[in-house]
Amino acid sequence: SGHRLGAIEFGGAEDTSSTITTGARIEALCDATWSASENGADLLFYTTDGNASQSEQMRISATGFVGIGVDPASELHIKGAGDILRLESTSAASDPYIAFYDSSAKKGTFGYSGYGDADAITLANEEAAGDIRFNTGGDTFAVIIDQAQRVGIGTATPSSFDAEANNLVIGAGSA
Repeated sequence: SGHRLGAIEFGGAEDTSSTITTGARIEALCDATWSASENGADLLFYTTDGNASQSEQMRISATGFVGIGVDPASELHIKGAGDILRLESTSAASDPYIAFYDSSAKKGTFGYSGYGDADAITLANEEAAGDIRFNTGGDTFAVIIDQAQRVGIGTATPSSFDAEANNLVIGAGSA
């Protein structure tokens, strides 16, 4: 387990004496004791900083999990400081978003929408009669926005809010 099966190194001369320095490396490591019935391996990607110090940047595990900055514990595991994930559209006419699918169709999106000067983060449910629900843990939803644009906070029964009249109508609570 942990033995290197092979590596591809990318290097170049760092001076006029043709001293070769590795700039990047791809390496295959056994993920368990290698045998006739166990041949799993992880694929590791290394880069080199300005001081010729190599560090692992990405790993594809034998299970198919991908880790960026970390040995992955889930299908996509990203670890870093600050700006960890960046979504950027290649067109000013298209806003970046994350789309959620099940096996048959898109179920919802989460992303940025720019409407002139009124920029917004959006959460959209693709189903005609779907609700948007926020959960803080357990089986109880903290906030529900239903298809009629009513809001429920700490309850499964949303209340209505008339934005034009600045009125909040509280529905009857459940016992």
